[in-house]
Amino acid sequence: MESRFLMPAVFTPVSPPPTRDRLDLKTPADLKRAHLVGEPQEWAAWFAAAGVAPADAAPPPRLTADNQAMEVAAALGDQGVALGSPILYGREIERGLLVRPFEETVALAEGYWLCYPPGRRLTPKIARFRDWVLDTARTDPAVVEGARLAGREVGEAGS
Repeated sequence: MESRFLMPAVFTPVSPPPTRDRLDLKTPADLKRAHLVGEPQEWAAWFAAAGVAPADAAPPPRLTADNQAMEVAAALGDQGVALGSPILYGREIERGLLVRPFEETVALAEGYWLCYPPGRRLTPKIARFRDWVLDTARTDPAVVEGARLAGREVGEAGS
């Protein structure tokens, strides 16, 4: 398979503004008293990145879905604070539907890659899709900045 880097897989806590306000979130450690949505190991990684000692970390999340879309949907439904991609949920953040109570992010994977069989790289539908998705990513400032912080460039070839 050929692969092209699309964007980093970074995550940060997200919630609707009323949830943030109700919880009075001032420091990352304040999340210890929140209902967390997501995988315990992912929250542990975020707490570590935010400088919250493991012994001080929050209890296990009360809701897990192992699917970012479902976890963020639960947060939007006032079920707690989820870990979400500030890139994928940038529009919701811009519109004020979600807020990032803290700027700390954690990379939970190497990133998202576009992959296709090398023998089909010139197939019109694959080439059009590849060019469209990479051009779209290259014009999104959040994607470009996230890639830069990850030491990558959108569209760079994988090894």
